[in-house]
Amino acid sequence: MGNFIKKKLSNLLYLNTTQFLGALNDNLYKLFLIYLLIDKQGAAYSDRILSTVGAVFVIPFILFSALAGTLADRYSKRTITLITKYIELFSVILGIISFWLENAFLGYSALFLLAAQSALFGPSKYGIIPEIVEKEQISKANGLLSSFTYLAIIFGTFLGSFFTDISDHHIFAASFSCLAIAIIGIFAAVNIPKTPAAGSKQKITINFLGELLTTLKRTSKEGKMLLVIFSGSFFLFLGAYTQLNIIPYALNEMKLSDVAGGYLFLIVALGIGSGSLVAGKLSGKRVELGLVPVGIMGMTLSFMMLGFFSHSPAVVFIFLFALGAFGGFYLVPLDSYIQSTSDPKVRGQNVALNNFLSFIGVLIASFFLFFFGSVLKLTSAQGFLAMSALSFIVMIFIVKAFFVQSLGLVAQKVVKKFCSIEIHGRELLLQGKGAILVCPHPRGLKFFLPYLIDPDRVLLAYPLPPESFWLKKLVYLQKAQVLLERNQQERKAHFLKAVAEAYQEKKILCIMGQESRVKRSLKGESYPLFLLSVGFHAEKTPKILLNISEEK
Repeated sequence: MGNFIKKKLSNLLYLNTTQFLGALNDNLYKLFLIYLLIDKQGAAYSDRILSTVGAVFVIPFILFSALAGTLADRYSKRTITLITKYIELFSVILGIISFWLENAFLGYSALFLLAAQSALFGPSKYGIIPEIVEKEQISKANGLLSSFTYLAIIFGTFLGSFFTDISDHHIFAASFSCLAIAIIGIFAAVNIPKTPAAGSKQKITINFLGELLTTLKRTSKEGKMLLVIFSGSFFLFLGAYTQLNIIPYALNEMKLSDVAGGYLFLIVALGIGSGSLVAGKLSGKRVELGLVPVGIMGMTLSFMMLGFFSHSPAVVFIFLFALGAFGGFYLVPLDSYIQSTSDPKVRGQNVALNNFLSFIGVLIASFFLFFFGSVLKLTSAQGFLAMSALSFIVMIFIVKAFFVQSLGLVAQKVVKKFCSIEIHGRELLLQGKGAILVCPHPRGLKFFLPYLIDPDRVLLAYPLPPESFWLKKLVYLQKAQVLLERNQQERKAHFLKAVAEAYQEKKILCIMGQESRVKRSLKGESYPLFLLSVGFHAEKTPKILLNISEEK
């Protein structure tokens, strides 16, 4: 057993090392190219240079994401990984030549190829995780992968700025570091375990838009899958805008150099790495979508503070880190959901759609940077304020969509943490079947009781409509049903329909209300009924007792 666990850990380590080195090279090369172009064209053109570099880097993800998804589902993901590492080596050599000649066209061409190999690697990188780790470890594995990715951004940003600094902007000499990283990356990829093809018969086609549209239609019928994919793409939009806006922000608002601006993004990347690790730990064996609203609220606040307090380095450093940390909270559960919920035969296509939409977001971020700076004449600080406003609008929809998951998060991580709770009889509800559970009225702590039992399977229903305006809004956000109809016959029909749907979906239908009403509605039916009673007793520590019993 110990050897098995060690093997799983080493497999994940090789994957993380390969991803780390690839992301390191992407960021290192991008910075070298940006600094070379700024040296040649002048700091006044920094907005244009950064938006162009961002656009060139993102176009391959748009063009090749669908192909990458199909390849990941048809062939061994380890084989695809090795091929992409050889493409990376060729791209880096071309980039070194471009720095020697100081040729912008060759520099952009090498960047395009680097992005193309990253696009081809993406679905295999994420799709291979469920093949080399156990299902309950997927969230933690994603937390590690995200942390390694942003650790690579940290080192890439630092080394790009550091090598440029110590070489006195001699980019050609500094760029040989990219060659060394690419070679080491190949050795790491060779040690990733061989994995069988997923068995997809999906045809390879150059009509990538048609293929992505097919995937889009399919994911729209797969629960929250499409919502999760769109939410993930919004993160990359925000991240790309932040990365592009950091150097102008440093130059114009904080009066720092372009190299110092590169160092600033270290703080964001360090925050994302830290937040990703914490998100993986909080998720445990579950995919904790309740972290997503927490993440978007934190990012919105951070953008606002960066816009208002650009004159205060201490505040800027704190909220750059917070921006990254909340970004990690936001991203890890979304990636974990795609991997754990997707059918293995279409997992690569789902990841490819996520990549495609994400890098559409990156491309839009480049446009926003140009539009805000060159058309609207906004300062970099005002650009962050504009992002805060946009993020707030999206936040409203995300909080609504994942509100139930957030209640589960509060119940499992907060209520359980600060209250001593004993649950007796829960095994009656955890047999993979549908169930009806009558809960006490949702006052105070009782509001969270259903989510303490099994937050992934809970469906709430209220026998009567709430009287309070705020409770009505809460019921709406909970996506709870109200079972009251104009007469008893309609009420019973409505109730039995809700019960039948819960049983079909293997959910726990929690009726928040009176036991007698539920019994009357179930009269003559064979559905088993469970009752939840709440008691309190004190030993050394006060305890809340939840007793689940089956009504005979």
